Amino acid sequence: MAIAPQQPHPSWYRQFWYAKRSPRDTLVDRALIFAIVALGLLASGVVMVQHHAVPPSERGLANDRAAL
Repeated sequence: MAIAPQQPHPSWYRQFWYAKRSPRDTLVDRALIFAIVALGLLASGVVMVQHHAVPPSERGLANDRAAL
């Protein structure tokens, strides 16, 4: 008598991974991921610009005032 291998217990991960999904669900998922990545890039760009911004020197301000 052959011993059959025990079937793995169905976990939430397997149910989620192999579940049938509609194309609309994947479109919403992709749109949300795109929005999160785009906002993250935008926010990091703003932070980098503020971090590396050089304040104007007093001499530069004096020249700007003279030009006005």
